Amino acid sequence: MASNAEVVNMTQGGLALYGQDPMKVQSNRRAMWGGDVNSDGAVLYTGNNNDRDMILMSIGSVVPSNTVSGYFTEDLNLDGVVKYTGVNNDRDIILQCIGGVTPTNVRFTQAP
Repeated sequence: MASNAEVVNMTQGGLALYGQDPMKVQSNRRAMWGGDVNSDGAVLYTGNNNDRDMILMSIGSVVPSNTVSGYFTEDLNLDGVVKYTGVNNDRDIILQCIGGVTPTNVRFTQAP
């Protein structure tokens, strides 16, 4: 950590945040939105440079039911397995992040 870095506890309710829905709220806790697999500042489910395709590529790009064990950037739920389909898959986290209904929505990164 840099000597001038500031520690920010995003779970604190009194922390000033900016933008529209800058944090995900779950059980009275605030956290960063997940899903920006390619770290480009935007969460996309469809279109060019989308994050969903990166999950598919990490499991081999051919059989969507394949899995890869280990902690990779594509492991969005941090369970140690990269999954594209099935229960607890990582692809659904991207869809939930952008609203869950319209797959063409985009969520942009917002820092506190």
